[in-house]
Amino acid sequence: MPHSLEIDSTEVHLNMFAGHDNGRIRRLENGRYMAEVLYPVFKPKTVIDLGCGLGFFLKAMANEGSTVTAVDNDWVKDLQTEVPKDSYVFHDLNEPFKSRKRYALATSFEVAEHLKPERSESFVDDLCELSNTVAFSAAIPGQGGSGHINLRWQSDWVEMFADRGYRCYDAIRPEISNKEHSYFWFRQNAFLFIKDGTRVPASVAGREITADAANQVCRNLYNRQVKRMRARILKLQERIKELEA
Repeated sequence: MPHSLEIDSTEVHLNMFAGHDNGRIRRLENGRYMAEVLYPVFKPKTVIDLGCGLGFFLKAMANEGSTVTAVDNDWVKDLQTEVPKDSYVFHDLNEPFKSRKRYALATSFEVAEHLKPERSESFVDDLCELSNTVAFSAAIPGQGGSGHINLRWQSDWVEMFADRGYRCYDAIRPEISNKEHSYFWFRQNAFLFIKDGTRVPASVAGREITADAANQVCRNLYNRQVKRMRARILKLQERIKELEA
């Protein structure tokens, strides 16, 4: 299981964002991809995104007609965001987030891996309290990235949602994989979770999966990690030759 680490969360988020900003156009594109998958199916009037960053996904949902609520730490305050600042609730997501309001759709994409491991269960609680329909993704072990301290297999999250009465539907990965420039982590990690008793759209209903079936490593990630490992082995072999000379 992951171990808790002492970190400066503000510094981690700013460092993470520095890299993210370099790909702003592609992030806008991927936000639109996710909206193109989700909006036609649910047409949610209200959407809340925990760990929304600069609001790339929420901008796309707002363009479709959803009223959006953006939640992230105050590291976002002085940065250029894609949705208005008055859409934001500034909150440290390492602490429980509570809202009196329920939403048609709650989302969190590639955020949970940045939170303290002991926050995992309560973070799922937060999402379930916000909506009967949740779109969620989080980084897996070996995925790499900045500030990742809570890497878990997809099945871990599926089981947490299942404990709260939410079924997992693999309705995002196949659709977003058809988008040529979509991020591999969406192709690999993104799922729908729908609470028992909630109407499931026909296009989603046939895609329910078990926890074990959720586990998947994208070829892009596998190839990247193999390439890095081979480079490390080559350097080690060269170092051994130097020591033996």
